[in-house]
Amino acid sequence: MDVIQPFPDMPLDILREIFDFASTSSRQTAVSLTLVSSFARHWTLPIIYRNVVLISARAVTSFLEAISDSTRSNLTPYVPLCRRVKTLGIFALGPMPSIQKIISYCTDMQSLACGFSLRSYSHHVALQPSPIHPSQASGPLEKHFLGLSCRDGIPFSLISSNTTHLHLQISMDVLPSVTSVLGHLPGLTHLALSIPTNSSASLEIVQMALAGLLDISSELQVLYMQVMGSRNLEFVESLEAWKLSRMAGEKGQRSERLVISKAPISVVKQWGETAGGGLWEEAEREIQSRCGDI
Repeated sequence: MDVIQPFPDMPLDILREIFDFASTSSRQTAVSLTLVSSFARHWTLPIIYRNVVLISARAVTSFLEAISDSTRSNLTPYVPLCRRVKTLGIFALGPMPSIQKIISYCTDMQSLACGFSLRSYSHHVALQPSPIHPSQASGPLEKHFLGLSCRDGIPFSLISSNTTHLHLQISMDVLPSVTSVLGHLPGLTHLALSIPTNSSASLEIVQMALAGLLDISSELQVLYMQVMGSRNLEFVESLEAWKLSRMAGEKGQRSERLVISKAPISVVKQWGETAGGGLWEEAEREIQSRCGDI
């Protein structure tokens, strides 16, 4: 009786490419492939856990159980699941103890997005204070504080000093303090601000904050301003006129680093669609295009 071969006789690297493509194309397929064999499981687990988004308390609790068990499971002997995570978005409001543990376990993250209250988080870790996401990963390190996260102010003490890319969704009341970020993050090269602006009185506040960031930091390569609100188009046009006026009267190209645009309907959805760095790449392309025309 002929023995049925589960896979055709082909080079291992080609077989792995097939598994990688199938897992990337469909999360459900990736989950099914983990049941095929031990080597298929090891190929697909990094893809399943590479980008994780948690939007409910139940998801937070389940994910914590999964990565906690993986550290002592014989099914993942090489790398624990928590170290597979490269991009993590937590938009659930709790439970805070579980969120704190997840962040502390996932030490190889390159991008972290938070939608929960950072004030509540800081109260939870008050007895053992430490920055959010002191990652061991090399290369750019991103933080995206969206939604409710900065409602009560920017949590400077919670932002790890090795952060290179920072996106803040903040109110007009919090904006004047944003220049303090530069003192806390010496390696910051990319800063994005998503701010609601519904009155002409806020234009001067925004201009002062942007001028402070551009004048203080020479390390900042990209300053990306996203205008939210019903009057965002009018506000963008006013800021563009202000920027051109600055450029005409300054030496060097400090204001060339500033990119202004209308914010998308949801900055959380924007993060999900650009988690691979698309948010920054869009701004970088505009700056490079503009500099090339000079």
